Amino acid sequence: MKLGRQLAHKSFSSPSSSSSPTFSFRPLSLDAQVVFQARFGPDGRTVVFSGARQGNTPSVYVLRPEYPQAQLVGAPGQHLLSVSSKGELAVLTRPTFLSQRLFSGTLARMPLAGGAPREMLDGVREADWAPDGERIAVIRLEGAEDRLEFPPGKVLVRSTGYLSDLRVSPSGDGIAYFDHPRKWDDAGAVWLVDLEGRKRKLSKDYFTLQGLAWGPHGREVLFGGSNYTADREVHAVTLSGEDRVVLQSVGGVSPYDVSTEGLWLVAHDDNRATFRAMAPDATEERDLTWLTLSTNPHLSADGRTFVFTEQEGLVASSAYFVRLRGTDGSAVVGLGEGAANDLSPDGTRVLATSFPAPQHLVVYPASGMGAPVSLPPGSLAAFESARWIGNEPRLVLCGSEAKGAPRCYLQEFPTGTPRPVTPEGTRDGWPAPDGSAVLARGKDGSFQLFPMDGGAGRPVPWLPADASVVRFSPDAKAVYFYRRAEIPARVMRLDLASGRAAFVREIAPPDRAGILSIYEIVLADDDRWYVYNTWILRSSLYVAEQAGLAASR
Repeated sequence: MKLGRQLAHKSFSSPSSSSSPTFSFRPLSLDAQVVFQARFGPDGRTVVFSGARQGNTPSVYVLRPEYPQAQLVGAPGQHLLSVSSKGELAVLTRPTFLSQRLFSGTLARMPLAGGAPREMLDGVREADWAPDGERIAVIRLEGAEDRLEFPPGKVLVRSTGYLSDLRVSPSGDGIAYFDHPRKWDDAGAVWLVDLEGRKRKLSKDYFTLQGLAWGPHGREVLFGGSNYTADREVHAVTLSGEDRVVLQSVGGVSPYDVSTEGLWLVAHDDNRATFRAMAPDATEERDLTWLTLSTNPHLSADGRTFVFTEQEGLVASSAYFVRLRGTDGSAVVGLGEGAANDLSPDGTRVLATSFPAPQHLVVYPASGMGAPVSLPPGSLAAFESARWIGNEPRLVLCGSEAKGAPRCYLQEFPTGTPRPVTPEGTRDGWPAPDGSAVLARGKDGSFQLFPMDGGAGRPVPWLPADASVVRFSPDAKAVYFYRRAEIPARVMRLDLASGRAAFVREIAPPDRAGILSIYEIVLADDDRWYVYNTWILRSSLYVAEQAGLAASR
């Protein structure tokens, strides 16, 4: 996940080159809200968008040229995916927030003029109409595999990371999309696939990608992307792979659509992440926010220290940096490059993923003294998670080989190589503190307990498929979990033997305006002490017009 830099003002600037276009911007939305998706109507002037003023439950709105106030389309609680050439909407009913601007729900078609949606397909995340207004392309998750299908049922692209922002070309013979190698991390590249499944990479790799649209003539693809910061610029990449910046900005810009007349529909995003903590000896939560792009907290057993990932940077050589801080609000300490995966319970060792190719795991001393230790990656090419087994010199990591499905592995520290402990298609592994088992998510999204020494998994039917695991209890008899889509988050303690779930507490900051997700919660051994990470997003929607375009029409 990338969170855009908070802005000092809401304006755009174009590149300084004399050959670069100049744009004028007309604001469409004045209220503080989140914009998840936006499209032009068939007339090129009507705008349809999906947004929310509070929390993460979207609704669909229309802005018409003759009446600039946003009007609700259909019932509240639906999410826009696409607008067809015939004026029909593709929406998600009963959408469940996942991450970024992504939801999962039931694909339905609905008239732009309003009316009841007609449901078509369950388990869809994104969709886009073909130019004929009849056929539709979809992205959905099948087991542990992301699939781009056109038409639904015909698989063109598969990914063990995730796919997003699919757009069918104006000629209908290809689909542009983002391929993100790491689940819910929006780093990735722009790809193009034809209707036979032949695909090719159009752009270089980017640190953050949000928003994709075809140019009006189908000769290039516009997208919001950046490297090393979340200040996404609008790029244009041709079908031969020539990539150039066409609009610079302070803050994140997401291009959602381009009309046949060349008008752009863009969102200007003001994003930030916050940390709040309840620390030992404290009587109320403390705000421990540092910069605007800090995520992935991991807490020591005593609740007095946590590590996190700085996703933007102050360090020019890397897009990720590992930081350490006391929950008493003490100064932040930099440990090194990479993304934080775990802090050992005794607070002495920090496990991180280093991203310069090839990926590998690295262990930093939490004191900041001494050299980091790189762990042998074996045959693994990508890492999704890694966690210590108590205070043992062993860890459980989940990742995949270059052409394999993800699974979880056991590795001895510091020189052992990864050994599989779960079958292919499993991910998000949590080792029991006593080292007896690994809790992992299976191909169908359900959880199982796998013996650490090998063998078949035991289902954990009481743990919901949409649960975010927080940790094992210190005695390994229970698991704490919550649901990211809930605001406030309800932390539950699940007894693994009986299946009884007990409520622990609700977690959310006092000011909940713009909160998209309680993204991560970490608990100390004493569950009274915790740190949590929130994602706050506000968007402004604009129509952008290139200077001289109106005169040429």
